[in-house]
Amino acid sequence: RFVTLKDKKMRYYKEEGAKFAKGCINFEFYEVILEKSDKDPCCFNLKIVGQEARNFQFKAATVESAMSWQTEILRHIGQSDGFLKRRSAIGLNLPWRFDNMSEN
Repeated sequence: RFVTLKDKKMRYYKEEGAKFAKGCINFEFYEVILEKSDKDPCCFNLKIVGQEARNFQFKAATVESAMSWQTEILRHIGQSDGFLKRRSAIGLNLPWRFDNMSEN
């Protein structure tokens, strides 16, 4: 998979150069927790509060790259409404599949 991080949104694609994202974790909509792997320093997980059954696992090519990704992701999370307002995704159906949500 190929991943981009911009405007408090982490989009993932099937491959680099793909036109459409397979999914988007929008940090503005719900609180996301980053967990470092105890087994592999190149790996880390993202969990959406209220959607604990779904775990997003990422692996960087190097430890330095993993640390850089984690720092940037935590910066985006820390500035997001999802984190600041402690928003939960309980009851939402596949919230990571869409870039934005209706308020109704």
